[in-house]
Amino acid sequence: MTLPEAILFDMDGTIVDTEPLWEGAEGQVLAEMGTQMTPQMRQKMLGSTLPRMVAILRSFARNPLDEAVVADRVEQGVIDRLDAGLPWKVGLVELLAWCHEHSIPTAVVTATRRRVASRVLEHVPAKPGFTNAIYGDDVSEGKPSPEGYLKAAELLGVDIRRCMIVEDSPVGLEAASASGGVAVAIKGAAPEEFAADFPYIRELSDLSESVIESIMEGQRPNFVRAY
Repeated sequence: MTLPEAILFDMDGTIVDTEPLWEGAEGQVLAEMGTQMTPQMRQKMLGSTLPRMVAILRSFARNPLDEAVVADRVEQGVIDRLDAGLPWKVGLVELLAWCHEHSIPTAVVTATRRRVASRVLEHVPAKPGFTNAIYGDDVSEGKPSPEGYLKAAELLGVDIRRCMIVEDSPVGLEAASASGGVAVAIKGAAPEEFAADFPYIRELSDLSESVIESIMEGQRPNFVRAY
């Protein structure tokens, strides 16, 4: 049986669809700076670290606010929207239960800072939840740097080369690949032609035990193209 030593997950867009929360908060702050958000502007920010997202927002703004003010208002905007509920990805609860049953540790590696991400993870609808987490302010370089994934593997005491890493964005998949782990794309922010270079799933529920084994053995199933 070829199973991973650990499974590592991105957060936004991979285990939970927080992107609408970020989109709403970013749009509100950009409006406060005199500019209306467009889909093209939003696309440029997907998968960004907070500093990069703030820089992009300010570049679009007619009347840019101070960087720290923009960062604080966006994060607070996301926190304020958490009470509306979180759409967790299909199959997350079952996958975490399977990992626990097989003594496979898990970690979230996110560009989102602890202030927001820790609050999101408090709502994970599974007990036990994730073994650990690496937040955006735990690393010196955000994705596509592999630093977060390497730190997660070290924290869990596992070989990154024997870790499965699930990501939805191009920068996240680049980080996962650069770490030496086994990168898996979940349908989301990455264009299909980019994600198709990886094992490609529609939902976390696609990751059955047999599929996980096949991916760890080097196969590259594509559940998106199959439907």
